[in-house]
Amino acid sequence: MGHARLVAWYRFRATWRHRWTGYLGIVLVAGLIGGVAMAAVAGARRTQSSFSVFLAATHPSDLAVLTGLFHPEPSGYDPGLISRIAHLPYVERVRSQAGYAVSLVGPKGYVLPSSQRQGAPRITLNSSVDGLYYGMDRLVVLSGRLPNPRSRTEVALTPDEATQMGLKVGSTFRLGVVGNVQSTQSCQKCKPLFHTTLKVVGLATTSGNIVVDDNDRTPTIFASPAFTRPLLKCCVDPTITFLQLSGGTRHLSAVESEIARILPAHMPHDFVPTASSSEAVAQRVIGPDVVALYVFGLIVALVALLVASQMIGRQLRLGSGESDVIRALGAGPAMTMIEGTTGVIAALVAGATLAVGVAVALSPLMPIGPIGPVYPKSGPSFDGLVLGVGAGTLLIVLGLMAVATAFLQAPHRSHRHRQLSATRVPVVVRFAKAIGLSAPAVAGIQFAAVPGRGRSAAPVRSAVVGAVVAISVVVASLTVSASVNKLSSHPRLYGWNWTVALAAAGGIGVLPQTQLVKTLAADHDVTAWSGADFAQLEIDGQHVAVIGERPRAPVAPPLLSGHGLEGRGQVVLGVETLTRLHKRVGEFVELGTGARQLTKLRIVGTATFPALGSGGPHTEMGTGALLDYKLIPESSRNIFNLPGGGPNVALVRIKIPTGVAALSRLHSVAATLARAVQDSVTVVPVQRPAEIADSGTLRATPSILASALAAGAVLALGLTLIASVRRRRRDLALLKVLGFTRRQVATALAWQSAIAAIFGIIVGVPVGVLAGRQLWTLFARSIYAVPDPVTPVVPVIFVGVAALVFSALVSWPPGRSAARTPPAMVLRTE
Repeated sequence: MGHARLVAWYRFRATWRHRWTGYLGIVLVAGLIGGVAMAAVAGARRTQSSFSVFLAATHPSDLAVLTGLFHPEPSGYDPGLISRIAHLPYVERVRSQAGYAVSLVGPKGYVLPSSQRQGAPRITLNSSVDGLYYGMDRLVVLSGRLPNPRSRTEVALTPDEATQMGLKVGSTFRLGVVGNVQSTQSCQKCKPLFHTTLKVVGLATTSGNIVVDDNDRTPTIFASPAFTRPLLKCCVDPTITFLQLSGGTRHLSAVESEIARILPAHMPHDFVPTASSSEAVAQRVIGPDVVALYVFGLIVALVALLVASQMIGRQLRLGSGESDVIRALGAGPAMTMIEGTTGVIAALVAGATLAVGVAVALSPLMPIGPIGPVYPKSGPSFDGLVLGVGAGTLLIVLGLMAVATAFLQAPHRSHRHRQLSATRVPVVVRFAKAIGLSAPAVAGIQFAAVPGRGRSAAPVRSAVVGAVVAISVVVASLTVSASVNKLSSHPRLYGWNWTVALAAAGGIGVLPQTQLVKTLAADHDVTAWSGADFAQLEIDGQHVAVIGERPRAPVAPPLLSGHGLEGRGQVVLGVETLTRLHKRVGEFVELGTGARQLTKLRIVGTATFPALGSGGPHTEMGTGALLDYKLIPESSRNIFNLPGGGPNVALVRIKIPTGVAALSRLHSVAATLARAVQDSVTVVPVQRPAEIADSGTLRATPSILASALAAGAVLALGLTLIASVRRRRRDLALLKVLGFTRRQVATALAWQSAIAAIFGIIVGVPVGVLAGRQLWTLFARSIYAVPDPVTPVVPVIFVGVAALVFSALVSWPPGRSAARTPPAMVLRTE
């Protein structure tokens, strides 16, 4: 064995000058493509944990509690109540924000009516009382800086608010606190209780608003504690207190119970888990990006293994003729195997090292998705698990392939294989001859079907497999992209199964029942409508956002399974809610309706719920419940005991969703209803869930990854076809000796490339369509949307035509070169 190693080392050094380019190719393929695969998988892991890392950097709260309303007290701020909450068990830290009724102020100091506010008819101001936004729940600065907590005149704005108000960092504006006793809708000369000129020093948002649906997206002004303190005793409305708890959410229920015990009787029990809710939403939105990266990394890894194994096989086959000579001189199987694999193993070690470096170099591009721009840990990262497993996989799998190929290529076995396979003629070649195809066509088909041997060996199987992979990837990518576009443009697929909603006071008021029925019945463009109420109820002891409707309502969330609400004793759940309750369709749950009363409800179906509610926790695509509105206590349907007698919202479906006239009439209907209840009634357009609101990432991520993967597959196919054509130079020279013209030689090569493309189309198109539809269905179900994949027929046909054109273009340069090469130049070395 030692003598064999010495001879192998001598042979390796002697042939290095002729083989170094092949070894370099193995290094580059394993290093570059393998490195991209490692980077994708490591990026998926980094993206998956990105929101948790980001959230921890903001020192988030665990629970938000409504601790003050303007009525009946003159101020909605109660420091005694907040102090009592701060001393409850498991409460570690408490910070509060004050809300104010505010308005823009004109040059003469009067409140500007809504009609003069230039795109910002409603302004929300949240003001830190005691350091919120600075320590706990620190604001995420997108540009500029945080307001100085000691300055009364510095504020930060969300980007949406800045856009509405036409402001930027450095701009100033006049803002007044008007209190709840003044009507800013009709008042012409109203003086605010307090007004000042404020300066925008930054654009910022809260950690919970980085990934958020349209229902929760509120343009906001953030003011400092210095702005808040002088106004705490006059006009705060409302106060929201944020708590950090020991053990996170482990003691959430116990703390909520203690707070409910000490809240004043007039105060609604409004508890909102903050960090856990934000993280749940973010993980749902980030999930598709994570899956896409994992799939991308897996496919690229398979491509790297496939291409590298082809190059290894080719490198070993190049020396098969010389191995015959060595065997004739007395070399045994061990010597020929070691001689062939020494350089390959060294190249694999170098390639694995390069792959690790490439993955680390690409790591600053991660994480992708909505957290990428605000991720607190920039720069390279080293994922030891992924890099170790990836490098080990390259070395072990490709090393075993190299050893197996060298074993099979050993002269003692390959000689017998040549004798057995010399007379085999592929079926496709016999069929081409039987139907009378021309000689160039038969020759090209034989080139595409018969790999050859030694110096004439061509990667024909790799060309066919590469064509199938490339076309499958492109078609699957087109199918997924078309389905993404359909999901984004069809609101019914994500729960919005109507055109618009008419909401009273943002969903917390009540619509006038009599006028509502009368006006909607008279509108000939309204095809159907249903009233709906919102509430937070306990189902099997868990808080669930519910929508209450009449049984058999004509407009309801779209079903995923089972049937709709048909009776009072039934409930339709979101899929995530169903899973969380550990139930199945057909089983029963218990609804808590207050005063320790429990109502048993049968689960009759699952549905995709809309991002719609009255603020705070609300239904989302996978979470929520639909039940009879009479099961919601009157105190929850009408929390302020307002007149009107109707639902919180009316879900309206019109004939022409984009009809300007129909929507204009609905705005008139809203104005009529507002006068009847003396409260605001608004026309609410489509509210996108967080998964769809982040449509930039949803659309871009699959497209970018699929485009990169398709480009790599097409490039690999092109290189394989070119290599396959170039390896046929000896056979082409023989054909020219036998009488083939230049045109016939070029035609034969065109047929060779076309056969690979045709096989790719026949197999790749249906595989790509099925894979794309299946992937999209799995994705839609993962975000609880209605699965409705699309097959883009015209683009798929274009892919087939493009594959044939591409095969012709690939075969043209080497075909032209082969046609012009004199046969004697090729054959004189034989």
